[in-house]
Parts: sequence; structure tokens; C-alpha cells
Amino acid sequence: MKKFTALLLAAVLMLALSGCTIETLGEWGGLPGMKAGETSAPDKTEEPSKQEDAEEPQTGDETGDPEETETNGETTGETEETDGSDETGGNGETGADETEGSAEESAEETEEQSESAEEPAGPSDEEVYAAFADVIAELEDQCGEGEIREPEEEEDPRMLWGVAVVRLIDMNKDGVPELYVACGEPGYVYLNRQYLYVYFDGEAEQALRAMITNDGTEIEPCSMIVDKEDAVYLGIGAPFNLDGKYVTVDLEEDGLIRTDVEYQAGYMSEDDKFIFNGEEMSMNEFEARQDEFLDGAEITKISYLEMTDEEMTAVLETTQETIAQIRGE
Repeated sequence: MKKFTALLLAAVLMLALSGCTIETLGEWGGLPGMKAGETSAPDKTEEPSKQEDAEEPQTGDETGDPEETETNGETTGETEETDGSDETGGNGETGADETEGSAEESAEETEEQSESAEEPAGPSDEEVYAAFADVIAELEDQCGEGEIREPEEEEDPRMLWGVAVVRLIDMNKDGVPELYVACGEPGYVYLNRQYLYVYFDGEAEQALRAMITNDGTEIEPCSMIVDKEDAVYLGIGAPFNLDGKYVTVDLEEDGLIRTDVEYQAGYMSEDDKFIFNGEEMSMNEFEARQDEFLDGAEITKISYLEMTDEEMTAVLETTQETIAQIRGE
């Protein structure tokens, strides 16, 4: 009896264990949805399988953890939204500021262009020439028109006389020419005076009236024009005087003339000093400083005492052409 009872209990226990194993396999490792005692799976259309539900997230597994993907998606979304906000200025405020800034810049540029268009570009040639024409007329009344003068004495040479040299020179290289005139005043037997006129405040202003340059220890009246890169200079020095200077036009100066070089050459005696721009030095140093100033310059020198007829005629022709240009003839 005891033996029969033990066998019965063992059979019941085996049946119980067999039912649990089938249900577990059906849910995790067997056919989808299969329960204990079933031999086939139910119709898939009636109830979605748990395996399909389990397989759907596999797409997320391929791209990464679903939670991480979702988090990254949220972060990406926020970043894109922030970027878009920056571009448009959130509620359009930054965009409006940029538009206003661009409009202001455009307005400023338009205003600058308008102001620059309104600013005078400088006097016209006609205005400058009209003022200079009056000056030439006055000087011709005083000294006479330019000509080749016959000598009064047998020993005197044929010479240029009157308003013999007229040139337009842009001394300060600002695009507006100055008027240079070399002439012989009554009482002199050679050209003795040089003038420089500047167009200033709508009129011709006399910036220079000086003795003609004397280049050397003997009488050699001449015009010396030194054209450097930054300005054009006139050499100034009275006859029999070895003191001299180089001047140019400067509209900011009170007299409209600026002296960049001033010198005193002591060639006449051993006691005389050599001074260059206020600095005393030896003769060799003095000559070196002058050479340094003139280095690279284009120097035009017109000597008036000993000129051939051809040279005098050429000078007068250029003068007449310049006067015709100034008078608009």
C-alpha cells in the first residue's frame, strides 16, 4: 500500500513538472503564443504575436539603445531648435536687429556717398586759369611781354626780357597747379625776379616774390626747379650771395610757402661757416647734405645770361603756349 501511494505521488509530480516546462518554452523559445497542450499557434491576424512585438525594437537595436536614441533625438531636436532660434533671433528679434543693422549701414553708406558727392572736388581748371590770367595781365603791364631784347650797350648780350617765363607747376602735387613767372623788372639788364602764385580761397594769392636764383660765385641768373617725389621745390638765392634755400607750396602755412632746406655756404673766405638747416658743419658734410637732398630729383635749370637765340626762342614759345592755355585761347 505504501509502495502504491509513493508511485501515485511520483506520477502526479511528473505531470505537474511537464506542464510548467511547455508553457515556458511556448512563451520564450517555442512557437509564438503556444500554451501548454496546444499543437499549433493561433492566427496571427487575430492577435499580434509577442515575438513580433519583441522583434520591432530590433531596428532600434541596430542603431543603438532605444533609450539613448530617443535621448539623442531629443537633444538633436533641441539643438536644431536652438540653432534655428539663433538664426531667426528666437521670436524674430535678432533677425530684426540684423535687418535694422543692415538698413542702418546702407543708410550710412548712402549718406557718405551723398556727402562725398556734395563735397567739391576742387577748383576747375577754368576757375584757376581765370585767376591766373589776371596776374599775367598785371605783370605784363609792369614788365612788358616776353621778348628777346637787343643789347643797349655793345658789350651786353641779347637776352630774354619782360614776362619771359610762365609755367604751370603743381608744387605740392595736390592736382591744382601753381603759377610760376620769371621776369625782368625795369632797371635791370637781365631777368631778375621770380614769382609764385597759388590758387587759394577762389583767388590767385602771391606766395613768393624773390630775386632770381644765382647759381655760382659769378652772375648766373637762372630758374632752378627741383622735382622730388613728394613736392616740387624752387631754388632761391640772390645774386652775389651764397645763402639760399629750397621752398615749396604748403597751403597750411601762413605764407603758403614752406622752407625745407636753408643753407649758408662759406666759400668766399676761410672764416665763413657752412650751415645746413641751422647745423654748422664742414664743407664736405655741407656738400654731402645738399647732394642728399637733390638725390633722385629731376632738376630743371634755365640760365638766362648766356643763351643762344634758339634756346631763348624755345623758352618764349613755351611761355606763349602756357599763356594761351591759361587765357583759353
